[in-house]
Amino acid sequence: MFHKTISLQGLNDYTFATIFFDQENDTVSVDITKTKPHYHFPGMYARIRIKDKDNNELLNEVITGTNQSLSKNDFPLSSCYVIDIFHKEPGRVKLTPAYKGVIDNKSSYNEFIITPYGLQNIKLNNDPKVFLLENIKSAAETLRSHPIMWHANFSEAKDNIYLAIDIFPSPQKEGLLEQYADCISSYYEKPNEDLGNAFSFIFKGINDREFLTTKLNLVTKKLEVKIVSGTPHSGFNRTYAVLRYFNADGNELLNLDIIGSKKQAGQEWVFPISGYGGEKLYLQHVEPKNRLVITNIMQGIRLSSRTSIQTYEIESLGLSRCT
Repeated sequence: MFHKTISLQGLNDYTFATIFFDQENDTVSVDITKTKPHYHFPGMYARIRIKDKDNNELLNEVITGTNQSLSKNDFPLSSCYVIDIFHKEPGRVKLTPAYKGVIDNKSSYNEFIITPYGLQNIKLNNDPKVFLLENIKSAAETLRSHPIMWHANFSEAKDNIYLAIDIFPSPQKEGLLEQYADCISSYYEKPNEDLGNAFSFIFKGINDREFLTTKLNLVTKKLEVKIVSGTPHSGFNRTYAVLRYFNADGNELLNLDIIGSKKQAGQEWVFPISGYGGEKLYLQHVEPKNRLVITNIMQGIRLSSRTSIQTYEIESLGLSRCT
């Protein structure tokens, strides 16, 4: 999945040049391996060009049919953006692993954008994500057909499946991790949602306006609380939200009881965190489903609890939910 090769073939379908894409090691390697690709074409038989995102030319290799110098060039994959290939016999341009719709074998000229998911042919406008998903599916099917490798806790095949899935954005990535959970090495198991070094606690009111925010950073060892000036929710003339903070010794350092219809003055507090754990946060919101949003910033996920009252103990490696 992380290795793709475009091969240029000549007389008798012998390969005379390869372009090897190694996403795992972030390299593109261009190898010219034959001095006489095809004696019927004494002039230019093929050409390989690579450009970066600023359209600067990194490589322009013209390959003659009868008098070609051997060469090998390596480039950081991350610096390459466009690659175009010319071949006088386009039917002899091959992709490994093979997949339809990536190379136009009827055209002597193919131009590709290099994406994190693979190659996108500018003319054919293929979707490299589809290609990668098919590769993941195929790799999983192959793995499952080999019981010893499949039941092993760790294997290169399982690592490759995970690394391919990890390229996709959320929530698609989480769906794929669940779908192929049996094909992933055990050390890639999803961490607990409470594990992290930074969290945010956002209280929202009418029109989803934020009226109270809390940020916890276990690296800087700070808890920052901010009331945003304004009326949280005019439809609630009673307690709409509560935030209480207790230090590691159990002393209450902050107690905010916010009336929905009462205009709040802007205020800010910063509390030091011990780093060893033991502090507690008590949260309450009348409308918790979409208006009490607790986010694990390190993992980029919202915590799953949607209850109106939630209490968390701060630990050295994240949070723990208090029942």
